[in-house]
Amino acid sequence: MTAGSISVRYRRWFGLYLLFVATVSTVYGFLNARRGSGWAIGEWLTNYSAGFIRRGLVGEVVLLLGRASGINLVWLVFGIQVAVYLIFLWCVYRLTDGLRWGWMVAALLLSPATLGFIVLDPPNGFKKEILLFAALGAVICLLLYARLRDWQMAALLATFGVILALSHEPLLFYLPYIFAAVALHTSLKRALAVVVWPAILCGIAAIAVLLHPGDRAMAEKICSSVGGTLGIFGVADDSVCGGSIAWLQESLAQAHANVMVAARVHHSFSLYGLLAIPALLPASAALVMLYRRDAARREAKIIAACSAVAFAGSLFVFYSGRDWGRWIHIHAICLMLLVLMVSRGKRPAAQSSICLRGARRWAAVAALAIYTTCWTLPAVDIFPARSGFYGLYRYLRGYGQSHVNQSSNADRPYLKH
Repeated sequence: MTAGSISVRYRRWFGLYLLFVATVSTVYGFLNARRGSGWAIGEWLTNYSAGFIRRGLVGEVVLLLGRASGINLVWLVFGIQVAVYLIFLWCVYRLTDGLRWGWMVAALLLSPATLGFIVLDPPNGFKKEILLFAALGAVICLLLYARLRDWQMAALLATFGVILALSHEPLLFYLPYIFAAVALHTSLKRALAVVVWPAILCGIAAIAVLLHPGDRAMAEKICSSVGGTLGIFGVADDSVCGGSIAWLQESLAQAHANVMVAARVHHSFSLYGLLAIPALLPASAALVMLYRRDAARREAKIIAACSAVAFAGSLFVFYSGRDWGRWIHIHAICLMLLVLMVSRGKRPAAQSSICLRGARRWAAVAALAIYTTCWTLPAVDIFPARSGFYGLYRYLRGYGQSHVNQSSNADRPYLKH
Protein backbone atom coordinates (compact mmCIF):
# COMPACT_ATOMS: atom_id res chain seq x y z
CA MET A 1 0.00 0.00 0.00
CA THR A 2 1.45 3.37 -1.01
CA ALA A 3 1.98 6.31 1.34
CA GLY A 4 -0.63 8.28 -0.62
CA SER A 5 -3.33 5.65 -0.21
CA ILE A 6 -2.52 5.34 3.51
CA SER A 7 -2.86 9.11 3.91
CA VAL A 8 -6.24 9.08 2.14
CA ARG A 9 -7.46 6.28 4.38
CA TYR A 10 -6.42 8.09 7.56
CA ARG A 11 -8.07 11.27 6.30
CA ARG A 12 -11.34 9.43 5.69
CA TRP A 13 -11.31 8.04 9.22
CA PHE A 14 -10.52 11.48 10.55
CA GLY A 15 -13.40 12.91 8.52
CA LEU A 16 -15.72 10.55 10.40
CA TYR A 17 -14.25 11.77 13.68
CA LEU A 18 -14.91 15.38 12.65
CA LEU A 19 -18.49 14.41 11.81
CA PHE A 20 -18.80 12.91 15.30
CA VAL A 21 -17.40 16.09 16.89
CA ALA A 22 -19.70 18.29 14.80
CA THR A 23 -22.79 16.21 15.64
CA VAL A 24 -22.14 16.00 19.38
CA SER A 25 -21.20 19.68 19.63
CA THR A 26 -24.36 20.68 17.78
CA VAL A 27 -26.48 18.59 20.14
CA TYR A 28 -24.83 20.26 23.14
CA GLY A 29 -25.40 23.65 21.54
CA PHE A 30 -29.06 22.81 21.00
CA LEU A 31 -29.48 21.79 24.65
CA ASN A 32 -27.77 24.98 25.84
CA ALA A 33 -30.00 27.05 23.56
CA ARG A 34 -33.11 25.18 24.66
CA ARG A 35 -32.50 26.07 28.31
CA GLY A 36 -31.20 29.59 27.54
CA SER A 37 -27.79 29.09 29.16
CA GLY A 38 -26.48 32.33 30.64
CA TRP A 39 -22.92 31.43 29.63
CA ALA A 40 -23.14 29.44 26.40
CA ILE A 41 -25.91 31.67 24.97
CA GLY A 42 -25.83 34.83 27.08
CA GLU A 43 -22.19 35.42 26.14
CA TRP A 44 -23.31 35.97 22.54
CA LEU A 45 -26.19 38.31 23.47
CA THR A 46 -24.23 41.17 25.04
CA ASN A 47 -25.09 44.17 22.83
CA TYR A 48 -24.95 47.95 22.51
CA SER A 49 -28.51 48.70 23.63
CA ALA A 50 -27.08 50.49 26.70
CA GLY A 51 -24.28 52.16 24.74
CA PHE A 52 -20.89 50.94 23.61
CA ILE A 53 -19.58 48.17 25.86
CA ARG A 54 -16.99 45.43 25.68
CA ARG A 55 -18.04 42.15 24.04
CA GLY A 56 -21.13 43.70 22.46
CA LEU A 57 -20.53 43.41 18.71
CA VAL A 58 -21.93 39.94 18.03
CA GLY A 59 -24.91 40.53 20.32
CA GLU A 60 -25.73 43.75 18.51
CA VAL A 61 -25.76 41.88 15.19
CA VAL A 62 -27.99 39.19 16.72
CA LEU A 63 -30.34 41.84 18.14
CA LEU A 64 -30.66 43.57 14.76
CA LEU A 65 -31.29 40.26 13.00
CA GLY A 66 -33.89 39.33 15.60
CA ARG A 67 -35.78 42.59 15.18
CA ALA A 68 -35.69 42.29 11.40
CA SER A 69 -36.71 38.63 11.21
CA GLY A 70 -38.77 38.04 14.34
CA ILE A 71 -36.75 34.89 15.06
CA ASN A 72 -36.07 33.94 18.67
CA LEU A 73 -32.70 35.44 19.66
CA VAL A 74 -31.56 32.22 21.27
CA TRP A 75 -31.96 30.28 18.04
CA LEU A 76 -30.24 33.00 16.05
CA VAL A 77 -27.27 32.64 18.38
CA PHE A 78 -27.39 28.86 18.00
CA GLY A 79 -27.40 29.17 14.20
CA ILE A 80 -24.40 31.52 14.25
CA GLN A 81 -22.52 29.23 16.63
CA VAL A 82 -23.05 26.17 14.46
CA ALA A 83 -22.10 28.04 11.27
CA VAL A 84 -18.87 29.40 12.79
CA TYR A 85 -17.89 26.03 14.26
CA LEU A 86 -18.54 24.20 11.00
CA ILE A 87 -16.30 26.70 9.19
CA PHE A 88 -13.57 25.91 11.69
CA LEU A 89 -14.00 22.14 11.30
CA TRP A 90 -14.02 22.47 7.50
CA CYS A 91 -10.71 24.35 7.70
CA VAL A 92 -9.24 21.61 9.88
CA TYR A 93 -10.34 18.94 7.41
CA ARG A 94 -8.99 20.99 4.50
CA LEU A 95 -5.61 21.19 6.21
CA THR A 96 -5.40 17.41 6.43
CA ASP A 97 -5.25 17.23 2.63
CA GLY A 98 -1.71 16.05 1.95
CA LEU A 99 -0.95 15.74 5.66
CA ARG A 100 1.88 13.39 6.53
CA TRP A 101 0.23 11.45 9.32
CA GLY A 102 2.17 10.49 12.42
CA TRP A 103 1.63 9.62 16.05
CA MET A 104 2.13 13.18 17.30
CA VAL A 105 -0.22 14.54 14.63
CA ALA A 106 -2.84 11.95 15.58
CA ALA A 107 -2.46 12.73 19.28
CA LEU A 108 -2.79 16.45 18.56
CA LEU A 109 -5.95 16.03 16.50
CA LEU A 110 -7.62 13.57 18.87
CA SER A 111 -6.53 15.22 22.12
CA PRO A 112 -9.19 16.00 24.76
CA ALA A 113 -7.65 19.50 24.82
CA THR A 114 -8.30 20.21 21.12
CA LEU A 115 -11.22 18.90 19.08
CA GLY A 116 -12.43 16.64 21.89
CA PHE A 117 -12.67 19.51 24.37
CA ILE A 118 -16.31 20.39 23.66
CA VAL A 119 -17.31 16.73 23.40
CA LEU A 120 -15.93 15.95 26.86
CA ASP A 121 -17.18 19.12 28.61
CA PRO A 122 -20.79 19.70 27.48
CA PRO A 123 -21.66 22.88 29.44
CA ASN A 124 -18.74 24.79 27.93
CA GLY A 125 -19.21 24.43 24.21
CA PHE A 126 -19.60 27.12 21.57
CA LYS A 127 -18.00 29.96 23.53
CA LYS A 128 -16.75 32.98 21.60
CA GLU A 129 -13.26 31.55 21.05
CA ILE A 130 -14.71 29.61 18.12
CA LEU A 131 -14.60 32.97 16.31
CA LEU A 132 -10.81 32.93 16.75
CA PHE A 133 -10.58 29.30 15.64
CA ALA A 134 -12.58 29.98 12.48
CA ALA A 135 -10.57 33.14 11.77
CA LEU A 136 -7.19 31.44 12.19
CA GLY A 137 -8.30 28.42 10.15
CA ALA A 138 -9.63 30.67 7.39
CA VAL A 139 -6.42 32.75 7.31
CA ILE A 140 -4.28 29.62 7.01
CA CYS A 141 -6.45 28.16 4.24
CA LEU A 142 -6.44 31.45 2.32
CA LEU A 143 -2.66 31.70 2.65
CA LEU A 144 -2.24 28.16 1.34
CA TYR A 145 -4.92 27.99 -1.34
CA ALA A 146 -5.67 31.55 -2.45
CA ARG A 147 -3.48 34.22 -4.01
CA LEU A 148 -4.31 37.27 -1.98
CA ARG A 149 -2.27 40.42 -2.34
CA ASP A 150 -0.65 41.89 0.75
CA TRP A 151 -3.21 44.69 1.07
CA GLN A 152 -6.04 42.19 0.78
CA MET A 153 -4.58 40.02 3.51
CA ALA A 154 -4.00 43.12 5.67
CA ALA A 155 -7.64 44.16 5.21
CA LEU A 156 -8.80 40.65 6.10
CA LEU A 157 -6.60 40.53 9.21
CA ALA A 158 -7.80 43.98 10.29
CA THR A 159 -11.43 42.88 9.89
CA PHE A 160 -10.91 39.65 11.82
CA GLY A 161 -8.87 41.35 14.53
CA VAL A 162 -11.35 44.15 15.19
CA ILE A 163 -14.28 41.71 15.19
CA LEU A 164 -12.50 39.52 17.73
CA ALA A 165 -11.54 42.50 19.90
CA LEU A 166 -15.08 43.89 19.98
CA SER A 167 -16.63 40.46 20.49
CA HIS A 168 -14.45 39.09 23.30
CA GLU A 169 -11.38 41.08 24.34
CA PRO A 170 -9.43 38.14 25.89
CA LEU A 171 -8.98 36.82 22.34
CA LEU A 172 -6.63 39.76 21.66
CA PHE A 173 -3.90 37.96 23.58
CA TYR A 174 -4.08 35.02 21.14
CA LEU A 175 -3.63 37.12 17.98
CA PRO A 176 0.13 36.32 17.79
CA TYR A 177 -0.95 32.93 16.44
CA ILE A 178 -2.48 34.68 13.41
CA PHE A 179 0.78 36.58 12.88
CA ALA A 180 2.60 33.24 13.07
CA ALA A 181 0.46 31.89 10.23
CA VAL A 182 1.38 34.87 8.03
CA ALA A 183 5.07 34.61 8.96
CA LEU A 184 5.10 30.89 8.15
CA HIS A 185 3.86 31.63 4.66
CA THR A 186 6.19 34.50 3.77
CA SER A 187 9.28 36.33 5.00
CA LEU A 188 9.29 37.86 8.46
CA LYS A 189 9.80 41.36 7.05
CA ARG A 190 6.86 41.01 4.70
CA ALA A 191 4.68 39.54 7.46
CA LEU A 192 5.42 42.52 9.71
CA ALA A 193 4.47 44.89 6.89
CA VAL A 194 1.17 43.05 6.38
CA VAL A 195 0.14 43.09 10.05
CA VAL A 196 1.22 46.60 11.06
CA TRP A 197 -2.08 48.33 10.20
CA PRO A 198 -4.25 45.49 11.52
CA ALA A 199 -2.25 45.66 14.76
CA ILE A 200 -2.84 49.40 15.08
CA LEU A 201 -6.58 49.00 14.50
CA CYS A 202 -6.74 46.14 16.99
CA GLY A 203 -4.93 48.32 19.50
CA ILE A 204 -7.50 51.08 19.05
CA ALA A 205 -10.31 48.55 19.48
CA ALA A 206 -8.61 47.20 22.60
CA ILE A 207 -8.39 50.65 24.16
CA ALA A 208 -12.07 51.24 23.35
CA VAL A 209 -13.23 48.09 25.12
CA LEU A 210 -10.97 48.69 28.12
CA LEU A 211 -12.55 52.12 28.56
CA HIS A 212 -16.07 50.66 28.48
CA PRO A 213 -16.09 47.67 30.88
CA GLY A 214 -19.76 47.96 31.88
CA ASP A 215 -21.72 48.38 35.11
CA ARG A 216 -24.96 47.29 36.77
CA ALA A 217 -27.15 49.81 34.91
CA MET A 218 -25.77 48.75 31.52
CA ALA A 219 -26.16 45.06 32.36
CA GLU A 220 -29.82 45.68 33.28
CA LYS A 221 -30.51 47.48 29.99
CA ILE A 222 -28.80 44.75 27.98
CA CYS A 223 -30.73 42.07 29.82
CA SER A 224 -33.97 43.92 29.20
CA SER A 225 -33.17 44.26 25.49
CA VAL A 226 -33.12 40.48 25.14
CA GLY A 227 -36.26 39.99 27.19
CA GLY A 228 -34.69 38.82 30.44
CA THR A 229 -34.49 40.03 34.04
CA LEU A 230 -31.18 40.63 35.80
CA GLY A 231 -30.93 38.99 39.19
CA ILE A 232 -28.70 39.69 42.18
CA PHE A 233 -25.04 39.72 41.18
CA GLY A 234 -23.11 36.74 42.47
CA VAL A 235 -26.18 34.60 43.07
CA ALA A 236 -26.47 31.50 40.89
CA ASP A 237 -29.10 32.24 38.25
CA ASP A 238 -29.61 29.76 35.45
CA SER A 239 -31.12 32.27 33.05
CA VAL A 240 -29.90 33.88 29.87
CA CYS A 241 -28.85 37.00 31.84
CA GLY A 242 -27.37 35.11 34.79
CA GLY A 243 -23.99 34.41 33.19
CA SER A 244 -21.88 36.64 30.97
CA ILE A 245 -24.34 39.55 30.94
CA ALA A 246 -24.51 39.68 34.75
CA TRP A 247 -20.73 39.51 34.99
CA LEU A 248 -20.32 42.68 32.93
CA GLN A 249 -20.72 44.55 36.21
CA GLU A 250 -17.74 42.80 37.81
CA SER A 251 -14.58 44.91 38.17
CA LEU A 252 -11.09 43.62 37.43
CA ALA A 253 -10.27 43.58 41.14
CA GLN A 254 -13.41 41.56 41.88
CA ALA A 255 -12.63 39.18 39.03
CA HIS A 256 -9.11 38.52 40.31
CA ALA A 257 -10.35 38.08 43.89
CA ASN A 258 -12.88 35.55 42.59
CA VAL A 259 -10.11 33.70 40.73
CA MET A 260 -7.91 33.49 43.83
CA VAL A 261 -10.74 32.29 46.07
CA ALA A 262 -11.63 29.61 43.53
CA ALA A 263 -7.96 28.64 43.19
CA ARG A 264 -7.72 28.01 46.93
CA VAL A 265 -11.01 26.12 47.13
CA HIS A 266 -10.64 24.04 43.98
CA HIS A 267 -6.83 23.76 43.93
CA SER A 268 -6.73 25.28 40.44
CA PHE A 269 -2.96 25.77 40.35
CA SER A 270 -2.19 22.10 40.89
CA LEU A 271 -5.16 20.90 38.83
CA TYR A 272 -4.39 22.90 35.71
CA GLY A 273 -0.64 22.76 36.24
CA LEU A 274 -0.90 18.99 35.84
CA LEU A 275 -3.52 19.02 33.08
CA ALA A 276 -1.52 21.52 31.02
CA ILE A 277 1.15 18.85 30.55
CA PRO A 278 -0.96 16.34 28.54
CA ALA A 279 -2.87 19.22 26.93
CA LEU A 280 0.23 20.80 25.40
CA LEU A 281 2.50 17.76 25.12
CA PRO A 282 1.60 16.73 21.53
CA ALA A 283 2.09 20.26 20.20
CA SER A 284 5.37 20.66 22.10
CA ALA A 285 6.65 17.30 20.86
CA ALA A 286 5.58 18.19 17.32
CA LEU A 287 7.58 21.43 17.47
CA VAL A 288 10.64 19.58 18.73
CA MET A 289 10.34 17.11 15.86
CA LEU A 290 9.91 19.94 13.36
CA TYR A 291 12.97 21.71 14.71
CA ARG A 292 15.12 18.59 14.51
CA ARG A 293 14.46 18.40 10.77
CA ASP A 294 16.56 21.07 9.04
CA ALA A 295 13.92 22.17 6.53
CA ALA A 296 11.43 23.03 9.29
CA ARG A 297 13.63 24.80 11.83
CA ARG A 298 12.42 28.24 10.77
CA GLU A 299 8.79 27.16 11.07
CA ALA A 300 9.35 25.66 14.53
CA LYS A 301 11.08 28.84 15.74
CA ILE A 302 8.26 31.06 14.49
CA ILE A 303 5.56 28.96 16.12
CA ALA A 304 7.50 28.70 19.38
CA ALA A 305 8.20 32.45 19.51
CA CYS A 306 4.63 33.49 18.72
CA SER A 307 3.18 30.97 21.14
CA ALA A 308 5.51 32.28 23.87
CA VAL A 309 4.21 35.82 23.26
CA ALA A 310 0.62 34.55 23.31
CA PHE A 311 1.22 32.61 26.54
CA ALA A 312 2.75 35.66 28.20
CA GLY A 313 -0.20 37.83 27.16
CA SER A 314 -2.76 35.27 28.22
CA LEU A 315 -1.46 35.38 31.79
CA PHE A 316 -3.73 38.40 32.15
CA VAL A 317 -6.67 36.20 31.16
CA PHE A 318 -5.68 33.64 33.80
CA TYR A 319 -5.41 36.55 36.26
CA SER A 320 -8.94 37.76 35.62
CA GLY A 321 -10.94 34.68 34.59
CA ARG A 322 -11.57 31.30 36.20
CA ASP A 323 -11.92 29.45 32.90
CA TRP A 324 -8.34 28.18 33.02
CA GLY A 325 -9.07 25.01 31.08
CA ARG A 326 -10.72 27.14 28.42
CA TRP A 327 -7.64 29.37 28.08
CA ILE A 328 -5.39 26.31 27.76
CA HIS A 329 -7.75 24.84 25.16
CA ILE A 330 -7.42 27.97 23.00
CA HIS A 331 -3.64 27.64 22.99
CA ALA A 332 -3.89 23.95 22.12
CA ILE A 333 -6.24 24.58 19.17
CA CYS A 334 -4.13 27.41 17.75
CA LEU A 335 -0.97 25.32 18.01
CA MET A 336 -2.77 22.42 16.34
CA LEU A 337 -3.73 24.58 13.35
CA LEU A 338 -0.19 25.90 12.93
CA VAL A 339 1.35 22.44 13.18
CA LEU A 340 -1.09 21.21 10.53
CA MET A 341 -0.06 24.13 8.33
CA VAL A 342 3.60 23.05 8.29
CA SER A 343 3.09 19.26 8.35
CA ARG A 344 1.71 18.87 4.85
CA GLY A 345 2.94 17.69 1.46
CA LYS A 346 6.69 17.68 1.04
CA ARG A 347 7.29 19.70 4.18
CA PRO A 348 8.87 17.82 7.09
CA ALA A 349 6.18 16.25 9.22
CA ALA A 350 5.87 16.55 12.97
CA GLN A 351 5.78 12.82 13.31
CA SER A 352 7.53 9.59 13.80
CA SER A 353 6.50 6.96 11.30
CA ILE A 354 2.96 5.81 11.89
CA CYS A 355 3.68 2.57 10.03
CA LEU A 356 5.23 0.68 12.94
CA ARG A 357 5.15 -3.06 13.09
CA GLY A 358 4.55 -5.71 15.69
CA ALA A 359 4.68 -4.95 19.40
CA ARG A 360 5.82 -1.36 18.88
CA ARG A 361 2.75 -0.64 16.78
CA TRP A 362 0.34 -2.10 19.33
CA ALA A 363 2.08 -0.25 22.16
CA ALA A 364 1.73 3.02 20.23
CA VAL A 365 -1.94 2.33 19.50
CA ALA A 366 -2.60 1.55 23.17
CA ALA A 367 -0.81 4.71 24.31
CA LEU A 368 -2.75 6.81 21.81
CA ALA A 369 -6.07 5.25 22.88
CA ILE A 370 -5.38 5.89 26.56
CA TYR A 371 -4.27 9.46 25.89
CA THR A 372 -7.31 10.38 23.82
CA THR A 373 -10.03 8.74 25.92
CA CYS A 374 -9.08 8.62 29.60
CA TRP A 375 -8.80 12.23 30.76
CA THR A 376 -10.70 15.50 30.52
CA LEU A 377 -9.64 19.15 30.54
CA PRO A 378 -12.48 20.88 32.46
CA ALA A 379 -13.10 24.41 31.24
CA VAL A 380 -13.84 25.79 34.70
CA ASP A 381 -12.59 24.67 38.10
CA ILE A 382 -16.10 24.31 39.54
CA PHE A 383 -16.72 21.33 37.29
CA PRO A 384 -15.01 18.20 38.60
CA ALA A 385 -12.39 16.67 36.36
CA ARG A 386 -14.07 13.74 34.66
CA SER A 387 -12.19 10.66 33.48
CA GLY A 388 -12.52 10.98 29.74
CA PHE A 389 -15.32 9.31 27.86
CA TYR A 390 -16.30 7.14 30.82
CA GLY A 391 -16.79 10.28 32.88
CA LEU A 392 -18.76 11.78 30.01
CA TYR A 393 -21.02 8.73 29.97
CA ARG A 394 -21.69 9.13 33.67
CA TYR A 395 -22.39 12.84 33.25
CA LEU A 396 -24.82 12.35 30.37
CA ARG A 397 -26.57 9.48 32.13
CA GLY A 398 -27.42 11.80 35.01
CA TYR A 399 -28.19 14.81 32.83
CA GLY A 400 -31.91 14.16 32.59
CA GLN A 401 -32.34 13.94 36.36
CA SER A 402 -30.11 16.91 37.25
CA HIS A 403 -31.65 19.21 34.62
CA VAL A 404 -35.26 18.10 34.66
CA ASN A 405 -36.44 21.43 36.02
CA GLN A 406 -34.39 23.40 33.48
CA SER A 407 -35.99 21.78 30.47
CA SER A 408 -38.98 24.08 30.85
CA ASN A 409 -36.80 27.10 29.92
CA ALA A 410 -37.65 26.55 26.27
CA ASP A 411 -41.23 27.60 27.05
CA ARG A 412 -40.32 30.92 28.68
CA PRO A 413 -41.79 33.95 26.91
CA TYR A 414 -38.66 36.10 26.83
CA LEU A 415 -36.09 36.31 24.04
CA LYS A 416 -38.70 36.69 21.33
CA HIS A 417 -39.22 39.65 19.01
